[in-house]
Amino acid sequence: MLATLLMPRIDATIRVKKLKPQTLKEDGTYVVAELLEFHPDMTETKRGRGSSYAHVKPHPELLLPEHSHIYPPCGEGYLPEPYLRISEMYLYHEDVREMLSWCQQNDYRPIIVHKCPLPYPVFKRGARVRVIAGPEAFLNQEGTVTSFNSGFCRVKFEKKGIIRTFDALHLTPL
Repeated sequence: MLATLLMPRIDATIRVKKLKPQTLKEDGTYVVAELLEFHPDMTETKRGRGSSYAHVKPHPELLLPEHSHIYPPCGEGYLPEPYLRISEMYLYHEDVREMLSWCQQNDYRPIIVHKCPLPYPVFKRGARVRVIAGPEAFLNQEGTVTSFNSGFCRVKFEKKGIIRTFDALHLTPL
């Protein structure tokens, strides 16, 4: 019994609310998406919903540009296979209830079907980097990482004598 609980699932699917094209209105149907990870949050917001989220494989109906802030792509332009981060409020309520129940029975651990890599590069303090995107004044400038937090780097530019924060996706290691 214990061995089957710890065995990773080969695949799993969840239902994601389908939104009408060019609007943010729900059309009452769901898209079946391949679940990669589910991260529970058992605290409730004022609306009675938690802030759990799921990572799913991209599905054409979830990739409409007007919905990119609702179903944000993670690792686009960085990972060979980006994934989508779906908030609990856009998941089918029975799927969420079932996943939260499993997580509660398993010490509130996330459900990991297929582990997702971080959607950005990680730079250590002291790493030398070059700016490859962002403000034109900093393009191709070299600097040293002074701190890193959740995909953002503070970079010190010795020539200019200033420190500036950048999205890690806008930097490349030297």
